[in-house]
Amino acid sequence: MSAIVNSEDDNGILCGNWSGKYQGGTPPTSWTGSTDILNQFYISQRPVKYGQCWVFGGVLTSVMRSLGIPARTITNFDSAHDTSKPYNRKVDKFYSKNYQLNAQKTTDSIWNFHVWNDVWMKRPDLKPGYGGWQALDATPQEESEGIYQTGPCPLAAIKNGDKSVQYDLEFLYAEVNADVHHYLEEEEGKYVLIKKETDAVGHNITTKAIGKFEPEDITLQYKYEEGTVEERAAMGGEDDTAGDTAVSIVVPTGTPTGSPIVITINLAKEGDEPGTRTAQIHFSVAINYYTGKPISALFDQDICLTVPDDKSIVSHTFTIPADLYIPFLGTDHNFIARAFVYVPEVDQTSLCTSEFDLEDPPINFTVPPNLTVGKIANIQFSFKNPLPVELTNVYLSIEGQGLIKRETHKLANIPAGGTFQDDYDLACKEKGSKYLIVAINANELYGSRAEVLLNIE
Repeated sequence: MSAIVNSEDDNGILCGNWSGKYQGGTPPTSWTGSTDILNQFYISQRPVKYGQCWVFGGVLTSVMRSLGIPARTITNFDSAHDTSKPYNRKVDKFYSKNYQLNAQKTTDSIWNFHVWNDVWMKRPDLKPGYGGWQALDATPQEESEGIYQTGPCPLAAIKNGDKSVQYDLEFLYAEVNADVHHYLEEEEGKYVLIKKETDAVGHNITTKAIGKFEPEDITLQYKYEEGTVEERAAMGGEDDTAGDTAVSIVVPTGTPTGSPIVITINLAKEGDEPGTRTAQIHFSVAINYYTGKPISALFDQDICLTVPDDKSIVSHTFTIPADLYIPFLGTDHNFIARAFVYVPEVDQTSLCTSEFDLEDPPINFTVPPNLTVGKIANIQFSFKNPLPVELTNVYLSIEGQGLIKRETHKLANIPAGGTFQDDYDLACKEKGSKYLIVAINANELYGSRAEVLLNIE
């Protein structure tokens, strides 16, 4: 079933696209449900354009449930994509002598998030204890037995790192629990390990809670708690080694899209050898696709700080102007800040990284106070362009289960700093609590979306 949902091998339901260019199809963030996708495929008998992981996951959930097989959609934050053959449960990142990521050599990646599925089934082909929830992934990432498919693999086997269990355990295990190794080029073609992270992958693994429109954390169904003896035993790895100077990067949460990004780096002496430290810092910020692949470098600066012997914190703040990142907001993205710190007193290089997002511009709703079955409700909504550039090729999508089938409308361009306002007459057909979902996409701004809960009496 995971192979049938993607179009790679057999002209299945959905065509993947991570290019940021979606001409001839629908941008992945415009979909608000799987019904329209399945209807399009049924009518045309051709792959529907376009999807990314959360779309593949939603469609596979619908397909499995329609067949009577219990299924749930899973989101894994900081999800590893191990490309090694054979898989080695590691994400390897390589940096040049001038501290730039070597994209050609770095084939592994960490997705900001990734979505797949669990299905509930017996596994008589496996030893006892491996029935129940099984991981499936319809997103075409890597071939399995010559086909773009993943699973089924028992969650119990993934949690314990049981290499004897089929299918695709090593790939799935890495997604939730890989170690991350960072290598810096010392001389031409020779790289040395400067940092190993054992807790950078597999956070807040969630699914929708039963009967509630809120997430349920199921991380401990996929992995043991980070750093425990059980987790390290399942991995088969070693703990991190301590450095001489502690480094942290702080990015304020809630920075609005279109505003400057203010980032603070903090350093403190951690080692026991006496004396101050001279921290030679190369700080950079880049913007990546949500899959971890680079889009563009944004900011680089070299500074030098003196770190006191008393282990107190010394800080420095960087400001990244908005005009550096605004040209790259037209595709799904996130940001990464890196600080390489060389301490000559102990001849040691360390690395600190922090990934972050900006606050999406809100879509605001005005809803009548009393909604009644059989009546028309006038829903008003507005959206303010937060950028100093005009939004072009703007589309609005609206959908709500039990409220309205998905509709897409082409809007007029929204000028810099301008506001779009509209209303919608909604027929209240069913009693109960229903979510109305609205998404806005433009060439210059990717994927603003919001939902409002409507209580119909």
